[in-house]
Amino acid sequence: MFLDAVLPPADGRIPVAPERLRATLRSRVGADGLLPHWTEWWPDAEVAALFPDPRTRRRVEADQRRVPWDYLTADVVVPPGWDSVPAGYVAFGTTYADELRRAADRGWPVRRLDGRHLHMTCDPEAVASTLVEVATLLQRG
Repeated sequence: MFLDAVLPPADGRIPVAPERLRATLRSRVGADGLLPHWTEWWPDAEVAALFPDPRTRRRVEADQRRVPWDYLTADVVVPPGWDSVPAGYVAFGTTYADELRRAADRGWPVRRLDGRHLHMTCDPEAVASTLVEVATLLQRG
């Protein structure tokens, strides 16, 4: 199940982070080789808009870990045949519209919720029920 995420290619390798993101963050790497917490990567107003309220944001931020720069510059080997396994896709809004379309083109069950990238923090019940719906469709084949 893909949840508001990038779809990997059918085979080969995929970067953990796209070049545009790496270029944005390159100057933010600390002397220890770690990036700041991800909620510090973007302007505060943009980050605040991802959460339903300040309390939820504080809870998420309390669990954050700093990411090593080397992680973002790595590639992931895509296992051959992964895309022949039944899968589904749930998008939150239009950020991953291309991926949603690609998933639909593969014949996967897809759903789009009107929401933000972290929609599971805003409406966990709707996200959970949508995941169950898509998983049920997968089971039926």
